[in-house]
Amino acid sequence: MWKIYTKDSPSIAIQSTIGRLKRCFDVNSERIWIGEVEYIDFREWEPKNRFFNADTPNTLKTFFLKWHYFQYENEIRAVINKAYINHKSETGILVSISLNELIECIYLSPDTDQENEKKVKDLLEKYNYSFPIKKSDLGMRLYM
Repeated sequence: MWKIYTKDSPSIAIQSTIGRLKRCFDVNSERIWIGEVEYIDFREWEPKNRFFNADTPNTLKTFFLKWHYFQYENEIRAVINKAYINHKSETGILVSISLNELIECIYLSPDTDQENEKKVKDLLEKYNYSFPIKKSDLGMRLYM
């Protein structure tokens, strides 16, 4: 996992739940759509109509589709619809969230040294966060 999703080492990952993800957006006034990604073969898939087989237009459906090659990711996405305004995609969209609500635990990559672990702890302390921190067992060499 660490080699697939991170280029640099050491790295961190956060643990959360779908419920936490939903609640973290409560501080935001925008409407957020959250859903599971549907993994499909785009060479074979074709919507029956522009409404994605529903009675009303559903342009958000496209944001929840991904090549079936990535099915192992078992992904959940959160989408905000800003299509109705003139938004420059290269600038991104600032979305307020509650980190205290989102993060259940922070995992450090197995090769994180004490210096980098201290940097993470110092950063959390600087911003008054107190999430549990654990070092990941994935990738550790086990000797018997």
